[in-house]
Amino acid sequence: MGRDVNQAVARADAAATNEKLKSPAAIQKTKAVRHASQLGQARRAKVTEDAGIGSTITANLYHATTGVEQTTGDEAGITVYCNISGGTALNEASRLLGNGDGIEVKLFPYDNAGTVEYRWYCPEGFDVVTEECECVPI
Repeated sequence: MGRDVNQAVARADAAATNEKLKSPAAIQKTKAVRHASQLGQARRAKVTEDAGIGSTITANLYHATTGVEQTTGDEAGITVYCNISGGTALNEASRLLGNGDGIEVKLFPYDNAGTVEYRWYCPEGFDVVTEECECVPI
């Protein structure tokens, strides 16, 4: 696997050097591929926004060896995909994520119409609980 990872990183570096990356998706892909040697390894990250209506949130990785939050470069402003049970919006889930919260993230490949790409995922599950209460007068 190490050789494949190194080849993927080399291809991403060559692509970034030889073409102008314009779309956010292309930029995110390049950021992730450069971290391909970390596939499946847990990393700490700091959320940089409050939870919104979707299933993703933006975060900065902490440096793998120094523990310092990365506010610039490939490890800043990463998109983190979250699994939400019972809903689709992080702002309706428990634990409610907010700017400055710490989360664990892992990098995994996924198939995007036959092309292998990489995404950061939060392994923590989030639940949307809707409680229906029948109020009874006392």
